[in-house]
Formats: sequence, structure tokens, C-alpha cells
Amino acid sequence: QPFTFLAPTNTSLATLGASTVDNLLKPENKVQLQELLKKHVLSGKFNKDQIKKGGLKVVSGNELNLGNAHIIETIQTKGGLIHVIDKVLN
Repeated sequence: QPFTFLAPTNTSLATLGASTVDNLLKPENKVQLQELLKKHVLSGKFNKDQIKKGGLKVVSGNELNLGNAHIIETIQTKGGLIHVIDKVLN
């Protein structure tokens, strides 16, 4: 089954702060990291226009909320699509 991943740029991840990223990578914060990642993954292959149109659900079951994030690049992969975005979704 294909997936669509909304991948924040390194610059957007840096806005979280180094300590936040370091904390998310600790084994005891695995669930928090998983919850954050689930906001960035859709089950199925969705192009940029479908993402912008909205009404899609991420794997956590919630509706995708791009907020003020923009898709700046799309990468086709064997397993789906990666849309590079300029913000971390929350």
C-alpha cells in the first residue's frame, strides 16, 4: 500500500529547537515522536492538489491540517510520495 509523507525541511525542524528534537529522539519519548510523525503520514498516494483541497485523514485518524505550511517539493518514490513542507505540523 502506498503512503504519502509530508516531510518538514531541516530548517523547519530547527524551529522546534535542538532540545525539543533531542528529547523526541530519547527512547522514553518514543510515543510522543510517533504521534508527531503520524500527523505527517497519509495512507495512500495523494498529489499536491489533493493535499491542498483537504478533507484527508492522516494515519492517526485526524484530518490533515496543513495550517500555513506549504509544499515546496514533491518526490516520487516506489512506495508513494514525499511532499517536502516548510513547517512541522502540529
